[in-house]
Amino acid sequence: MKWPALVALALGLAAAAALFASSNLSEVGRALSMAGWGVLAVVVVHVPQTLAATLGWRAVIDEPGAPRLGRLLKLRWIKEAVNSLLPVAQVGGDLVRARLLIRAGVSLRTAAASCTVDVAAGTVSLFIYLLMGLPSPRSPSAASPWPGCSPWPWPWPRGWAFSA
Repeated sequence: MKWPALVALALGLAAAAALFASSNLSEVGRALSMAGWGVLAVVVVHVPQTLAATLGWRAVIDEPGAPRLGRLLKLRWIKEAVNSLLPVAQVGGDLVRARLLIRAGVSLRTAAASCTVDVAAGTVSLFIYLLMGLPSPRSPSAASPWPGCSPWPWPWPRGWAFSA
């Protein structure tokens, strides 16, 4: 390990130790106990979702010598960690991921394109998921959330998705 990485590791461990020491552990334990099994459920559901997203990302990396699935999964976790833990406006993680992919031997063009397609596919899938949760015009909950506006314009059947 190179010395900048060791310095960063030492600083990270020192920051984690300081946060741990300054936290009221009984309050943290109480908050986790109040959350119950929901915290575990979120973690359990997130793992297969992340694996599926990594498989989709791997499918668009069409280059010999592309990293294996385990390495790509690690890069995806790094991307999510950067986006979640640092103030990078949900963009920095993708830049870090592309840079690490380039360092793994993938060309700049392929790395940039694969990360862009992955983000676009994720955005489209979230939009479709959002549409599934909107009320159907034929459902009892079809009233418009905005005063003076008509209900949703799409002709989905009664009870479609989550709008029953």
